[in-house]
Amino acid sequence: MLLQFLLDKVFANKTATEQAPTDRPSIDPAVTDRSAIDRVSANKVKVAKSSAKLPLGVVLVVPFAIQIFAAVGLVGYLSWQSGRKAVNDLANQLRTEISNRIETHTLTYLDKVQAIAQVAVSTMDSGNINPDNFAALERYFWQIVSHRELENYIYYANNRGHFLGVELREDNNFYLAIKNESTGVNRRIYQLDAQRRRVKVVRTHKLDPRVRPWYKNAVEAGKPTWSPIYGFASRNPPLLGISPVIPVYGKTTHFVAF
Repeated sequence: MLLQFLLDKVFANKTATEQAPTDRPSIDPAVTDRSAIDRVSANKVKVAKSSAKLPLGVVLVVPFAIQIFAAVGLVGYLSWQSGRKAVNDLANQLRTEISNRIETHTLTYLDKVQAIAQVAVSTMDSGNINPDNFAALERYFWQIVSHRELENYIYYANNRGHFLGVELREDNNFYLAIKNESTGVNRRIYQLDAQRRRVKVVRTHKLDPRVRPWYKNAVEAGKPTWSPIYGFASRNPPLLGISPVIPVYGKTTHFVAF
């Protein structure tokens, strides 16, 4: 009986020992893993915070530098735009001024030429100059051309194909172009001296003034008009030009051109 009691006691103690909780608390694996992750994240945040720190000088200087560069760039752009606009405005003003001056000069010149032509025609109509008298007509034309500010070329033709013109050229010499019975079908061009004397023949060529553009234009208009652009036959090669022409009616039809 005593032996049975002792055996039961031993087994009871053994069982109690196996079932009794240990002194160390049990740790949930999930909790352990979460804590580890939190610690790692905290360390990373600390590292990130530590690496994100900038020097104070950079923090203070960079914003001001950006503002300065932006201001300088904006001022430069505005200055460039303003300068370009000023240049364009000046160019437009210059073009307008040049156009106005050209127009004024052209109108003044054309008015002057028309006035001289009208005076010449009036002189012929009044009988002071007989257009069939080539010597008197040459002298009259030379007087007009010798006033250099008036006109540098004046010429005349009639319906018989006669022609007479006096010209002051760029070489500062006077030239006489004449075609009448004495020259036949040709027109002769003489160089004149200061006393209107014929120095030499510089050119002889066949010419009928009645087929020239300025003559035909005057015949068609029947009144003062302007010729189309044509080549001056007195030059070789011809120079392009335009002439005012005025018809003079009498016993024969005459045309004066400048």
